[in-house]
Amino acid sequence: MKTLKLITTIALLVFATSNTFSQVNVSGQNQGHPRHWVTNGMPSTVYCGSKPESWVRGNASLNANTGIVTVTLQLETDAVNAGPEGQVTVYLRDNNGKDIAKVMSDKVGRGGKKPGKAQKSTIIKTVSIGVDVAKKVASIYVVAENTGFVSRIFNIKSDDIKTLTQIFSLVASTL
Repeated sequence: MKTLKLITTIALLVFATSNTFSQVNVSGQNQGHPRHWVTNGMPSTVYCGSKPESWVRGNASLNANTGIVTVTLQLETDAVNAGPEGQVTVYLRDNNGKDIAKVMSDKVGRGGKKPGKAQKSTIIKTVSIGVDVAKKVASIYVVAENTGFVSRIFNIKSDDIKTLTQIFSLVASTL
């Protein structure tokens, strides 16, 4: 019985000291008309407007034990002909609110949705800021940004349309 208690105690200690994500406050900035802030649980949302109806969202988390910051960029559109382009900037701050590190997602865009409900694309990037810096982080501030739009019907890339056109032409020429 003592062995079982010892193993349980050790397991609890290992679990408690290897907490994957630090318990820092994550907040963010919202832009656009407040009635359009559909955040989907993310601290930063940009309503990009109604032409095309779209949103850019951002989130971040920190593993203080490894120094890894995970940045999430979410692009959503409710238009078939175009979608948003955006990026996320993450400010990691110390106890005094001073920025001690800055991490950015890549700038990414998506075209329009297929007919039906709005569609989302989620892009995740991980960046190392080092364990020494990570241990000093007290809060994370996330800023999602709309950097433009991608005009692409149903989010089909023009190269895919060219390939389909070539296939159809090839098939038609054999008939």
